[in-house]
Amino acid sequence: MKLGQLRTTIPRSPAYCACSRIGITYISQPLEPRTFARIVDEKWVLLKCPCGNFFGSSLGSNTSCTRCSNSKDIVTASSYPSPEKLADAVSRSNMPDEISNEVSKRLSKIETRQNRARERESQGRESVISAMREATGQDGIMSLKSVRESLIDRGLKEVDPWELIEDAEREGILHRAGVEAWRWVQ
Repeated sequence: MKLGQLRTTIPRSPAYCACSRIGITYISQPLEPRTFARIVDEKWVLLKCPCGNFFGSSLGSNTSCTRCSNSKDIVTASSYPSPEKLADAVSRSNMPDEISNEVSKRLSKIETRQNRARERESQGRESVISAMREATGQDGIMSLKSVRESLIDRGLKEVDPWELIEDAEREGILHRAGVEAWRWVQ
């Protein structure tokens, strides 16, 4: 009996092969190597070299400073769950203090402005627009003062009328008609 015939006549399972002709049972191995996948929760660390340089690495890897190649006396400053967050931390850490302070101030202003815009949205875009329409005079012009008064009358004291008008100008809803005066775009 040829080997090819043996395979077709003897039932096989993936785990073992029984060969009755020879009288032995053996365990067969699959042709592909088995790999055991394991989900690894990698940690990313921000490291500081004695030369003052901050750099990042995955936890447990051999590291050396990217500036001076030193691999001794490296201190772990903090850890992060993703390489993206680590990259942000490395950038902030290596930034000079003066620039860092300026960037922080600007980001804070942007964040504050975005928060105010979200508040305006949550207070109802329609109520703000109706307050602006109410502030419009017979001649079709609204002033900063009239918008401020209309917002206060509607209980929208926290809405900054100047920012509201600037946003409306940027969106093309209003156009400037003079000093502290605006007209609706029709």
